[in-house]
Amino acid sequence: MLRTTGLVLALGLAAGAAAAQDDQARMILDMTRDNWVAVRDWDGQDLLYFTHLESYRCNIAAVDIAVNGQKATRWALAPCDTPGALFAPLPSEHLPYASYPQGSIAHVVVRLTWPDGTAAWAAFSRDQIEMP
Repeated sequence: MLRTTGLVLALGLAAGAAAAQDDQARMILDMTRDNWVAVRDWDGQDLLYFTHLESYRCNIAAVDIAVNGQKATRWALAPCDTPGALFAPLPSEHLPYASYPQGSIAHVVVRLTWPDGTAAWAAFSRDQIEMP
């Protein structure tokens, strides 16, 4: 009985720590909403960057984006190679951007789904997220 109680307690503490970590990431991402994505005109194409979101990928269940009012698509976050980490470095083999035709991105809507199933979203015009 003592082993079972200890296991249940350990699992409960781990779940509580994960929830606290998710809450902290959610708070940070909410405060830095303007940095969720960025667009850059580079080498004859528009690059839509997800670097900021990728850094917190261990605390995000999904990222969906809609560009210019098109149907939303799921951004493939890099695997979480450091479970339990608030911030995870991006693997060198994972590109943190998607390519679009030059000058084509006018408006972007981003929806984050948290591990608990709730969601947050933000809408941006190009001039709000364009990098120099």
